[in-house]
Amino acid sequence: MAALQPESALVILTRALFVAPRSARLHFERGALLELLGDVGAAAASFALAQECTKDDEYMLGRRARDREADVRYTEGVRLLKEGDAEGAARWLEAACELKPEAAGMAIHKAAAYLALGAQEAALVVLTQIVDKVESEGSGSETKLAALAMRATLLHNMRRLREAHLDVIRLLRLSPRHRIGLALSRQWDTLQATYRVEAAHKQLNGEMEEAATSLARARELAPDDPALILRECSLARQQGEHETALALLDSLAQSSKMTAVQRKTRETYYALVHNDLGVAAYLTGDHLAAIRAFNNAIKTAPATAAFYINRGDARRDSGKLELAIADYHSAHELLAGLRDTSSTEQKHQLDLRLSVCHDQLGSTEFVRGNYEHAVLEFSQAIKLAPVADYYVHRARAFIQSHDLARLRDDLRAALALDPEHREGVELFARYFPHADALRE
Repeated sequence: MAALQPESALVILTRALFVAPRSARLHFERGALLELLGDVGAAAASFALAQECTKDDEYMLGRRARDREADVRYTEGVRLLKEGDAEGAARWLEAACELKPEAAGMAIHKAAAYLALGAQEAALVVLTQIVDKVESEGSGSETKLAALAMRATLLHNMRRLREAHLDVIRLLRLSPRHRIGLALSRQWDTLQATYRVEAAHKQLNGEMEEAATSLARARELAPDDPALILRECSLARQQGEHETALALLDSLAQSSKMTAVQRKTRETYYALVHNDLGVAAYLTGDHLAAIRAFNNAIKTAPATAAFYINRGDARRDSGKLELAIADYHSAHELLAGLRDTSSTEQKHQLDLRLSVCHDQLGSTEFVRGNYEHAVLEFSQAIKLAPVADYYVHRARAFIQSHDLARLRDDLRAALALDPEHREGVELFARYFPHADALRE
């Protein structure tokens, strides 16, 4: 007996459905024949009717009908996608995924259809759902690889490089030789190097905003790279963003990726940023905050003379003259063996600072009536920096101790340095009224 041809069988099933229109099995068989004949739209409709007509005792049949409808819609969606009909593919694949939401493979093709339509955000949502689902179930490694690869590529194209970088890391951990993962990684290495060089060049040229942009792009590709973080810290410091610089340095505190040189650089930057904070506070008159910042700088880099000089200035201006002198002497000791031009100038500036402190201490002792101590402090100031003011200040102390000989010597020295010194001229005229006294 010859087997029925599919077309003949379809006619018979269609007639049977006129008799039993609610037969789930007949609708299912009709859908299978239509699928065989290539009428996917009608096949999908028949499988859908089979599900509607399923009775309580036909659960498995209803499930099979659902799966077959999903498969038909999925197959047609893939075909349309290959032929370039992204809009039609998206409709068929959306319907397939609604029927079988657990089918990650179908969802990947739906994401591909969205990408073909240019709907990047919609595709990203689908891919993220796939990754989250397979991770929560602990299965689907191949599907997970495919979804991660697609999402990494999509994020890369959307310029969301930090997120893309994380996906590539996960991808290569699962499959170290994954083609897409390696390709993106190599591309980013080249791109990161380009951005890094570009940032350095812009920074050297003073183009800070452009440098920050290039550096941010490099950081997106390698967010934990100590060299890039240190470069960003340098840029932030140069722009006066001290708190940002400190936060960047703190982020490296527990980093295991730093080399010995980078660790030393981090310490140097940490000290410099605190010194910057101290200078900024000093310039606003907040000497206590300045001292705290300089303390941190000195704690990190105790062999840096400039930090002691700066703290000495803050202590001096806050009235802590003895502590200021101690800081200046510490700086002197650190500079003692150096002979370069910069160090020589620093030593000269230190002598001037020390002279100011000793002069102020002398003035304090003078007000207190401790004239001998005042003379000692003024003498130290003169030894460090022989200026007219200091000689006049010591001369006033000699007036109180009735030492006219030394008074005359100091006034002569002051007027030799500054013949127009008002107080010096007045004192000399008062105590030594003869005009030729200065010439003796």
